[in-house]
Amino acid sequence: ISENAVSGPSSMYGHGYAAQFFAQAYGMVRDDELGAKLKDGLKKAVVLIESTQNQFGGWNSSPNANLTDDGSGAVAIMQITALRAAESCGVSVRNKIIEKSKKYLLEMTNEQGWYAYNYNSRGHGNSAATTGAGMYMIGALNLHENPKYAKGIKNLMSSCPFIKGAGNPQGWGATGGWNWYYYTCFYASLAIFQHGGNEWSQWYPAMAAELLRQQKKEGNWDDPYGGVFTGLAVLSLELPY
Repeated sequence: ISENAVSGPSSMYGHGYAAQFFAQAYGMVRDDELGAKLKDGLKKAVVLIESTQNQFGGWNSSPNANLTDDGSGAVAIMQITALRAAESCGVSVRNKIIEKSKKYLLEMTNEQGWYAYNYNSRGHGNSAATTGAGMYMIGALNLHENPKYAKGIKNLMSSCPFIKGAGNPQGWGATGGWNWYYYTCFYASLAIFQHGGNEWSQWYPAMAAELLRQQKKEGNWDDPYGGVFTGLAVLSLELPY
């Protein structure tokens, strides 16, 4: 969105979040002048995302389409989320960008339903953190009839540390480690919320109880990253609202 927003090691990841915020704000404001500024910023953000999609259909951690998917699969998730949000509030997105990203999402997910860290690490490792992000967007882009999606949702449920009979109190399941706990909780919760049904009915009460148990008396969560984990915990809790 600005030169400052797309510099640093997580530049495109942050850009995706910022673009999504612009879309949400644009959809809520009632001031015409502010709305026009937000829409103009959102259009520019979309153009940058469209122009930096790499050869595989994902995005890199920096705004450089020529790199070979150096960023995590979650970088791509945030760009696709932002594009979907922009389209929902009337900003056009090139269809070929969306179709290429759908192909990327399915190629990033192996036959067992695990979503990879990046394109070059496909087939290696079973991560609930990346799988939560991948299944969320596969569902959001109406790819839920693909058999990989059902397997991915099952992986999230079976590895979850707060679902009875799945993981354990240390935050690790039998497969699909939850070592990035709040990050994993946020993306997995998005995926299960998008999926809905009995899985969400089982997931949310257990997740909410566990997060509230972990909350500090000051209102924050154990957070060495200056508020990021606290933000992810709050975002996970507010999903039904």
